[in-house]
Amino acid sequence: MVGGICLADEGSGAVAPSQRFTMTEQTASSINFDVPKLLRLLKGIDRLPEGATGALVFTSKDGAQGTVLLEDNRVCWAVASNMEHRLTDILRHESDPPLPPETFEEIYQECYRDHIPLGETLVERGMVTPEGLWHGLLKHSTEAICMLAAACSLSPVWATNRQRRYDAQFTFSTPELLSCAGSFGFEDEATEAQQILREITPSEAVGLAYLADASHELPLAHIAAEDWDCDDLVELGKWAREALLEGEDDEETVGVVESVNGPTLRRAWQTGPLIYVRFVGSQERVG
Repeated sequence: MVGGICLADEGSGAVAPSQRFTMTEQTASSINFDVPKLLRLLKGIDRLPEGATGALVFTSKDGAQGTVLLEDNRVCWAVASNMEHRLTDILRHESDPPLPPETFEEIYQECYRDHIPLGETLVERGMVTPEGLWHGLLKHSTEAICMLAAACSLSPVWATNRQRRYDAQFTFSTPELLSCAGSFGFEDEATEAQQILREITPSEAVGLAYLADASHELPLAHIAAEDWDCDDLVELGKWAREALLEGEDDEETVGVVESVNGPTLRRAWQTGPLIYVRFVGSQERVG
């Protein structure tokens, strides 16, 4: 089990130790994915019935090729058939310095043999922080979803699971998955952006960060945007880039948008290669 999900669960797309891990050296930055296809899949997840709990199974003529598990409309695990060994590689590198492969394999074998949670065991023994476990599971699920979305030959089938819950320790919204995908290849920038957003975003406000490069559509980081549609997050980045470009030498631009709760200000500014967008209430001073 990792994060409360049993790796040996039928239909989970998980595999036993003898079958694991051919992707050890692959990094997230090497994953190719199509943004429109990724958005289409994430939109499909968001459109599942309220409280959806079950599995989105991707199949080809050769059988099951991947699975996305959901609990209450949030992703709790995703895996593609070519991701053997990827999770352990990710979790190893959530430790600083990375855990030696032999040490990790020993723990994995122990957890598999005794049917105990791998992620929680790593945290209890101080080998991975809770934040590292959360990030590792998010990264793995995001990589899987990117690969499944890009595979044109796969047909997803939704299988409701009303009999039991997965009781996952961590679950992820589609905006969290989108931002994680946006960080692939730009991990340092995403880390910096997330830290700045934490420092500048007031309680209950929304903050996002994008690359200024218009060819990179996805957000890198966000604060409190879990309820947003992924399409809207991409469009917000386009607005920020265009508004800043129209401002020529201006360092920031401020726009006004209407919301159900009255006027809400959105502020965009650029720092180096990063563009930040922050939504603030009408009573908060901007600038």
